[in-house]
Order: sequence, then C-alpha cells, then structure tokens
Amino acid sequence: MVVINSAFTDKSVRKLNNFTVKRQLPLFIIMSAFFILLGIAGFGLKLSTYFGIIFITMGILYIPILYLLTQVGVKSQIKSMRLLSYQHIERWTFDEQMITIEVYKNGELSGKSSNTYSEYYSAWIDKDTLYLYISKAQAHIIDLSGIEWGDINELKQLLSLQFGSKNFHFKG
Repeated sequence: MVVINSAFTDKSVRKLNNFTVKRQLPLFIIMSAFFILLGIAGFGLKLSTYFGIIFITMGILYIPILYLLTQVGVKSQIKSMRLLSYQHIERWTFDEQMITIEVYKNGELSGKSSNTYSEYYSAWIDKDTLYLYISKAQAHIIDLSGIEWGDINELKQLLSLQFGSKNFHFKG
C-alpha cells in the first residue's frame, strides 16, 4: 500500500500541460516538417513563390504558436479554477484492488471516493509526478514528494501490475 498527500495547485496544472505538450511533441514536429516540405514542393513544382513562402513560414512558426496558445489557455484555465489551493489536500491511497481519494479542505474531510484500477485509463510517472488519467485528455496530478507510506518503487510495482505495460509508463 502507498499513501500520498498532494495539493491541487496552479503548479500542478502547469506540470500537466507541459507533460502533455512533451508527449505530443513528435506529432507537432511532423506537422511542422509537413508544412515546410509542402512549401519546398511549391518551389520545386514552380506552383507559386507565394505558396512556398506561406507554407515554409507556417512550418517554422507552427510549434512556437502552438506553445504560446497553450500557455495562454492554461493561464485562462487557472484563473477560472476555484479549487486550486494549498487548502485542498488530496490523500491518495493505492492498494492491491482500489485507489481511494480523500479530499481535505482546511484540514477537514470534505469528500471521499474509491475506484478500481480498471476505472482509470492509464498512469504515467515523470520524475516527481504521477499523472493518473481518467480519459485520454484528463488526468489527476499527484505530487510524489508527498509520499507518506510506502515508496516510489512500491508504487511503480503496483501500477505496473494493475495497468500492465500498455497503460503504465515510467520516465525519469
């Protein structure tokens, strides 16, 4: 069994966003290269200089524009989230059959939920954070520095056993 205390803060939302962008970076690079190649093909086929310049420019600016838009979107999202606070502490308990979440507000229990591992989509550990996905795009963000009982190796073993190699990923 592993028990972790974690706060849901703006830092954790930024971590999830950066982690998601890193996971999708190969796709962004492929799209950027596609635009550049399309622009070069425009020059090579003598279609239009204007066509070539536009697509090469799009290829060069594609990743920086996506990054800027995601940062603006995250800032907007953070401003609208009322739950972001060090006053809301999530206590995660991972055992052989269930994941239990207890939410404490100002030190008092305000909610509790227990779910089987099969109700989650996947789990990723990246350095000091566990991303517990409930769908392809939504995840709980758990700061692993708050491990109270057990250790990171026990957690990895438990998640690997429950999710299998297809749905459990570990980096760092």
